[in-house]
Amino acid sequence: MSLVLDIVDDILSRLPARSLVRFKGVCKEWCHHIQSHSFIARHTKIQETNEKLLIYHCQSLGFNYAVSICSEQQEEQVHDDDDGRTMFHQSNHQQFFIKHVPLHCSAHDNNNCINRIKEIELVGTCNGLICFCHIDCKKNGIIVALWNPTTRDLKTLPLFQELTVARGTYSLNDFRRGTQTWTDHMGFGYDCTTDDYKVLRISEEEEHTYQMKIYSLRRNTWLNFDCSDVSAEICAPRTLFRKDKFCWVASCPDGIVAMVILLFDIVKEVFRQIPLPLGITNDYYRNNVANIFAMHDSIGVVLYCEVKFDKIFQIWTSKNFQRSRPSWINMANIGPHSLIGRPLGFWKCRNSNDLLFLLFHEDNETTTAEWTVYNNAMKGFYVNDKGQISRNMMNIKVNNRIALPLQVLTYVETLVSVNRS
Repeated sequence: MSLVLDIVDDILSRLPARSLVRFKGVCKEWCHHIQSHSFIARHTKIQETNEKLLIYHCQSLGFNYAVSICSEQQEEQVHDDDDGRTMFHQSNHQQFFIKHVPLHCSAHDNNNCINRIKEIELVGTCNGLICFCHIDCKKNGIIVALWNPTTRDLKTLPLFQELTVARGTYSLNDFRRGTQTWTDHMGFGYDCTTDDYKVLRISEEEEHTYQMKIYSLRRNTWLNFDCSDVSAEICAPRTLFRKDKFCWVASCPDGIVAMVILLFDIVKEVFRQIPLPLGITNDYYRNNVANIFAMHDSIGVVLYCEVKFDKIFQIWTSKNFQRSRPSWINMANIGPHSLIGRPLGFWKCRNSNDLLFLLFHEDNETTTAEWTVYNNAMKGFYVNDKGQISRNMMNIKVNNRIALPLQVLTYVETLVSVNRS
């Protein structure tokens, strides 16, 4: 009998999380087994290579915001209120399916405030959980929530009041456009030593002086952390979590090196710095923009600048970035080109094993917004039948209008619960 159970367990652990949500209704034994901590941990480990794209976008001119998931295979409908609209895109022999996911879950919404939110900021994803935040300017605080789109579990974190912005009523777009300054940097990750999910928030109190709070899902509380020894200044809004490390692009105005990557070890709870790719002068860093992105099991740094109306990109990657002197590989140099926009991130396709570099192009004259996709294996952009750069691949259309992608993150579907306290 144990052999049969082992075979069933092996089969179930390799199925998509959406299928397992339905299979919990087969019998009580399966429901108990699928919800067990050991099974969820094993299933999550297997799903690590099956990355999807999580796309947060504006879906209409009325500034309605939504979340969509892009994958290489058709998604099955699990919940009764699943959006049945699935868009299909095919380019250069690759298929992509984009499905809308509603954000109106309240099963564990302990503060009963998520349904009032019209726009959010994605903090990060980890093991199938999504962390997002919303600036509540009326309360001068930040609402932070953890959400599993597959199981529809959602949990809002205890509200903290300190928000380092000027007084007034502002929308999140004010901060995106730069009309207001929001000096908070937030990240979301997993501590494998304590089996705990943690949210990190750093705020700049004064110039080069930071205050940090760390939220523990297991304890359900925020704790203060001393970061007085941090000398670098975080200069990019993106926070990345890879291999037990939170990562930021930072500058050292008083140091020999102009820019570095600032790391915070979630296990050892210490800060340190690592250099960006060698062979690039400090003047290059000062005159250009650097940003950091997830690249499967490694990190990617994109350096880009504008020359007249064209953009030039340098893509670097490092798998051993946790070392004091990491090795960097120059994956690609793109441009100069006028039809490529700001970088959104990377996505490794499971079927073709190709690494895609996603960019977003917004035409101010025609008020259109389109994607461009660079395939690193092909060393070029996807093109249409006329040999021109394809700028409509993976576009999300709502009411015949191209949606504005605000953020793109890689994401895996799991059964990890937000209730771990």
